[in-house]
Amino acid sequence: EPPEDTSVWKVDIGHSPVKGPKDARVTVVLFSDFQCPFCKRIEPTFQQLEKEYAGKIRFVWKNQPLSFHNRAMPTAIAAWEAKKQKGDEGFWKMHDALFASQPKLEDADIEAAAKTIPGLDVAKVMEAVKSNKWKDEIQKDVDQAEELKVQGTPHSFVNGRVVNGAQPFEKFKKVVDEELAKAEAKIKAGVAPEKVYEETIKGGKGGGIAALPIPAYAPVLGKKDAKVVIHVFSDYQCPFCKRAEVAMAGPDGKVDPMSAGLKASEDKYKDQIAIVWRDFPLGFHNRARQAANFAKEAKAQKGMDGYWKAHDELFASQPKLEDADLEAIAKKLGLDWAKVKAAMDTDKYKAEIDQDRRVRHPRVHHPDGHHRQAAGRRAAGRRVLQGDRLAPEEVRS
Repeated sequence: EPPEDTSVWKVDIGHSPVKGPKDARVTVVLFSDFQCPFCKRIEPTFQQLEKEYAGKIRFVWKNQPLSFHNRAMPTAIAAWEAKKQKGDEGFWKMHDALFASQPKLEDADIEAAAKTIPGLDVAKVMEAVKSNKWKDEIQKDVDQAEELKVQGTPHSFVNGRVVNGAQPFEKFKKVVDEELAKAEAKIKAGVAPEKVYEETIKGGKGGGIAALPIPAYAPVLGKKDAKVVIHVFSDYQCPFCKRAEVAMAGPDGKVDPMSAGLKASEDKYKDQIAIVWRDFPLGFHNRARQAANFAKEAKAQKGMDGYWKAHDELFASQPKLEDADLEAIAKKLGLDWAKVKAAMDTDKYKAEIDQDRRVRHPRVHHPDGHHRQAAGRRAAGRRVLQGDRLAPEEVRS
């Protein structure tokens, strides 16, 4: 068995729902999903911890609605609306009602759960669900999860230490006891009880923006040492990616948006911004990988300028990306079609493309829990700014 990971992550609580005293020695932050059966399985463990360590432990909820759970987002929004109406106490009551209802989590079930909470405006809860009212708030938790390399649910941090999956009570108890001892030592050293958690995680990993390095093979618009570097993980066959490109171009609406976007910003942001293209061809787009190889071969033949011309032509041609369409583009750009065709047929740039995919969304096994999907509709079209993610609104969850 591998040695236990005792590293600490900087998991900020923010405005998340909390249950337990502010001066608790141990803080358990849970990234969870109301539709996940493993998340429901862990709830009795937390109840046992709450009882055994009364006054010494608190729990923080973070939303991590998995994309393959179609009722995860609606339930998360319902619980957040309960929080907005009735504070943290209202949230936890809704939390309990939703898990009690699982797997029945359709609108009627959410409404029934809301009715069990005294004083809750059920109509407002259902309106919030239908309008996705708090989706942006939920997304903040999802973004934080990504920064902290949370790959599935349930995923717990005990005073910043990772406990993966629906582990048994004994596993949590061991970590809690160790953290209690450390907390008491901090208090004896003069740390105020309500500052123990802040003191414990302040030097932790993650929890902030980390610069994403520019690979030597990646096409770049602008200077690599620019103050702002935007990594665009995209797919030439994805219509949402094309729409995002236009959005990046600004109000002129030109079809060659990636180049236009930088040119339009030159007066205001001259030498301060760079755009890095990263390939993320989705599995259900049968021409995405060929297009990615096409663009990379254009770069090999014609340099960086050739790459961006090919990039613009590919998006302009979408959805027509069959060999005949690509051959026409190659002739227009003066490329050696035989070499381009060979690159596509042999997946010549597979290593580079796969490396971009690994950076965007690694697939990690998550014991006793659900792992996040590696691709799907929410993956392509993402933009990463100095390591943080900026998602165009058009990208679907």
